[in-house]
Amino acid sequence: MIIVDNEAVVKNRKLFSARGAGILGFSMFGSKRMYALDENMELKTEAIIEFLEKYKNEQVFLHVHSFIASYLKEGIPSIQLKWYFEYKKWVRIVPRDAYLYLKFSFMDKNQKTLRA
Repeated sequence: MIIVDNEAVVKNRKLFSARGAGILGFSMFGSKRMYALDENMELKTEAIIEFLEKYKNEQVFLHVHSFIASYLKEGIPSIQLKWYFEYKKWVRIVPRDAYLYLKFSFMDKNQKTLRA
């Protein structure tokens, strides 16, 4: 499971909040957890590349809240398109109103949840 946040949110009790509780709540469904952001809230691109390499022969869907989906898909070039040019892998972004703001899932074409 890739968690788009910093590991300190759940490890440092001074930073613990509803955000950290939410991460702990849904992260119990993943067998392996990987935090996609470093301590400076920068994307750990190597970890994302490893994830995409692991599933390079599968179509990958990123299920996110509709606000996040709009952010990733808007603009010329969009973040989604930049990912494609940089990593040579198209990640289909699926808006999900039922998702909490920071919740997301990567799924294959059969709607099976992929885990890192």
